[in-house]
Amino acid sequence: MAVSQTSRIDESYQTKNEGYFSHARQEVIDLLPKQYESVLEVGCGMGSTLRLIQSLGMCSWIGGVEISKDAASEARKHLNFLVEGDFEKLELDMKPASLDVILCLDVLEHMNDPWLALERLKKLLKPNGVLITSLPNVKHHSVLLPLIFSDQWQYQDAGIMDKTHLRFFTFKTSVEMLNQAGFSVEAVIKKSIVGGGRGRCFVRWLGMTLLPTFCSVQYIIKSVKKS
Repeated sequence: MAVSQTSRIDESYQTKNEGYFSHARQEVIDLLPKQYESVLEVGCGMGSTLRLIQSLGMCSWIGGVEISKDAASEARKHLNFLVEGDFEKLELDMKPASLDVILCLDVLEHMNDPWLALERLKKLLKPNGVLITSLPNVKHHSVLLPLIFSDQWQYQDAGIMDKTHLRFFTFKTSVEMLNQAGFSVEAVIKKSIVGGGRGRCFVRWLGMTLLPTFCSVQYIIKSVKKS
């Protein structure tokens, strides 16, 4: 009996190391609205980012959706609401227009249809509700240079070429996807990681002067639900 692509991907999450699910994304804090009470995170891992947000004292309700059984089990201890499973296959028992903030941090690229997922999430947000997404940049030099010069497109356990990624985005296509789903982009954080050594100096110069997106490994985007 053939094993579907989706089944293989679901199983691969169970082999991720603990750090994959436990990291708190502090960089999203500055993108949060001034007033909010409820935050839902799709792909919440162990709930570390949600717990960090709640610790700031502004948020009274935190909820999550998580595909990894072990990570979900840990998150359940700390969240007000937790659903275990694949978001694309779930029906969330939540009222429309009931949430202030939704987080999708390195999640949409793992989905078969992130466009449909965004439309579903939009319905859960209040008017002017905030969506914060982070998406890896497939235009990063670590992907392009091996592809151009060595004909290499190698999947890895984590990072831009994570073997569980189903979709790939640039900054332009990320914004286009959000706009098409009914969101207006308000702010962007461009994460750039260029290692040391002489071999990286040219890449750093090129990325900062001629092609900024060449050195952006990830885009963290704050967008607002259009009325």
